[in-house]
Amino acid sequence: MDNILELIKEGFLIQPEAKEKIKSLSENQLIYLKERLVSNNSYLISKNFLYKLFPEISIIKNIETENNFLFEENKKISITKYTEKYFRRWDQIQKILSQKVELKDAVSISNASKECIIIGIVFNKKENFFELEDPTGIIKVEAEQELISKISEDDVIAVSGICIEEGKNKKIKAKEIIFPDVPIHKLNLLEYDMEVSFQDNIKFNTDIIFLLSEDNSKIIFDNSETQILNPSLIDINGIKFLYYLGTEYPINILKKRFIQIKKLDFILDIVPDIIITNAIKEPINYKGVSILPLNYKINLKTGEKTKLQL
Repeated sequence: MDNILELIKEGFLIQPEAKEKIKSLSENQLIYLKERLVSNNSYLISKNFLYKLFPEISIIKNIETENNFLFEENKKISITKYTEKYFRRWDQIQKILSQKVELKDAVSISNASKECIIIGIVFNKKENFFELEDPTGIIKVEAEQELISKISEDDVIAVSGICIEEGKNKKIKAKEIIFPDVPIHKLNLLEYDMEVSFQDNIKFNTDIIFLLSEDNSKIIFDNSETQILNPSLIDINGIKFLYYLGTEYPINILKKRFIQIKKLDFILDIVPDIIITNAIKEPINYKGVSILPLNYKINLKTGEKTKLQL
């Protein structure tokens, strides 16, 4: 029997915007819906109630899908593939950097001259210089210690400065270092109350629980669960979550736009609304991104973060 017709025959009222979601429910989900409505002494079915009861959860990408290209049939990574990985990182992050207005005139390292902007991967970092590489070449970058202290090897950055020719070689005197930092944006919220928590043991009941485990993390909701890898980018009812376990400070991840775990890259080309992480002890916000630590919950209607306490 048609789901909508069955519910109407049993006396339930359905808001028009809820019909599409009802049509997609399985037999077991329909039974569960009726049980919840009866237990709540409610006969009105709204879209908001349905999406809270049956959230739409999808894995946008995870550490495995990001690195499938690296592995051969024997699951080993060749030197060629490692090289491909580094230039893939450069390619993806330089596209992010190139969207910044101030970097629209960036040039390749081989074409660097006079006053210019270049984008490359940092390596051979020393006290007063480092080297920058892109697919066209390598160049030495001299900079103040204050600037160099902000970067790490393997970062993809833009450098603005003066190119100086020394015989056949060139170097850059850096004026500014620019990261592929996330833009300021408004936190995406829902029209209805829904609480999401991050726990290592289920002691508190919220609509959705991110359950911490080094080997087997899960998203739990009502009578269902979804396994997730570290890191993963997840969409829950249109809100994007980054799930990350590790020690890297979350604001650094947002500034540098990539995570490296066991020599594998996870590029943050999509800006998350919320980061779920064990890397901090207290909740913080950065440019509209809400960062939630272990044993906290967030209300997806208000954005309010609250510590879970017995």
